[in-house]
Amino acid sequence: MVASLLDFVLVHNLHVGTFNSSGKKFCGHDYIWLTNKIQELEITIANHYPEFEPSPLTWVNGNLYQPTNEVLGVLPLPSSVLEMAGIQPFVPGLDNKKKQGFLAQLQGTCKAVLPVHTVQERKLFNTLMSTCKDFYISRTELSPGAVKIWNRHVETMQDAYYKLTEQLSQYAHGDWERNGNLRQSLSLAFDVTDSIKKKLEMPNAVTLLHIQ
Repeated sequence: MVASLLDFVLVHNLHVGTFNSSGKKFCGHDYIWLTNKIQELEITIANHYPEFEPSPLTWVNGNLYQPTNEVLGVLPLPSSVLEMAGIQPFVPGLDNKKKQGFLAQLQGTCKAVLPVHTVQERKLFNTLMSTCKDFYISRTELSPGAVKIWNRHVETMQDAYYKLTEQLSQYAHGDWERNGNLRQSLSLAFDVTDSIKKKLEMPNAVTLLHIQ
């Protein structure tokens, strides 16, 4: 996904950006790194042979300038957010070998930050909602303390990932709340049907039902 997005932006900037800046369509291939390298070699030759002129480019050769700090696609989490949520930073050579390690590297976190989506995460959320005060007293959104508790638990768990306050709150007042209402409705329905099932299991169930 990230590679496709970067490739799309590059092609868009070449074909659309060049026309908007020069009024002429872009002519050439989209592998700009090869063209940049050729220009660099030509510049090296021109330093030794002044009569030689490098070929002009219709864009700025980024290899000759300091790279930008701008990020396209998955953004890294600021250090203030990591500290507030109790999330450990990414450690090269260790964390990139974990599941979703590439995403964690882009986010700058020990484990990837993802919405609640695995079985292990749903089980952990149910447990914390029934045993942890920071979870079950929440009304509008889960507190930063609850988020830190969650992130501390998932550090040593498989198929469980870091969360931000918004992600836990959305799940709490979304899927978890709807599932709770569904379980309550099923429980009420079972209370009604259990008595009927018991009567049907009796040897004279047909006679009793007929009399009633």
